[in-house]
Amino acid sequence: MLGGGSAGRGGDRPPRWQPRPGTAWQWQLAGRIDESVDVPVYDIDGFENSARTVARPHARGRKVICYINVGAKGFDAVEPDLTDGYRNRTGFPLTGRRRSSTSSTP
Repeated sequence: MLGGGSAGRGGDRPPRWQPRPGTAWQWQLAGRIDESVDVPVYDIDGFENSARTVARPHARGRKVICYINVGAKGFDAVEPDLTDGYRNRTGFPLTGRRRSSTSSTP
């Protein structure tokens, strides 16, 4: 959840941006960004959104976090929001049927 660069030698980079606890944000990983949600931070899918899309909230003074789902191959578990992991070569015995049986919340 960090963006920007850290202060480099000679102070030639801006300080690293870090959201404060309690900062409101819009976490939206599918579809067009709902910019009617008036928040200072948007967390959006890095593959589904173009640089032009990211520029719009930036132009309004908003921060944009890039969410990238890189799959689960080689890891020990699958993140709960990876509901289409069965479509990828993850290294886990995932199937669409198994996903349906495990994706509901209690």
